[in-house]
Amino acid sequence: TSVAAAVSAKCAAYCTTTTAATVANTTTTSRILQILLIEDNDATRMILERILVSTFGHRVTSAKSVSEANEKFRQLSPNIDLIMSDIGLGMQFDAGYTLLHDLRAYWMES
Repeated sequence: TSVAAAVSAKCAAYCTTTTAATVANTTTTSRILQILLIEDNDATRMILERILVSTFGHRVTSAKSVSEANEKFRQLSPNIDLIMSDIGLGMQFDAGYTLLHDLRAYWMES
């Protein structure tokens, strides 16, 4: 369990640093964004959501599966400013790419 805890801590630190830097660079105007966060790992999703909300003040809607993301996107689509997605959702390595492609197609048709 100590190895798992160390790996989890390292992942959390990496996710925190990467996400914070990315969001900071895209929100220099201090604009509050409506973000759709798609991540199937509960711990990672919670960490990212906490950073985005508490550090940057963004509004975050989370989804943990492709079907949940599709549903939430269709409900909120005119108001979503940014989509952050895990690429390897569930058991499929590239489900995130497919999801983003589908969401973009839906957005273009609307």
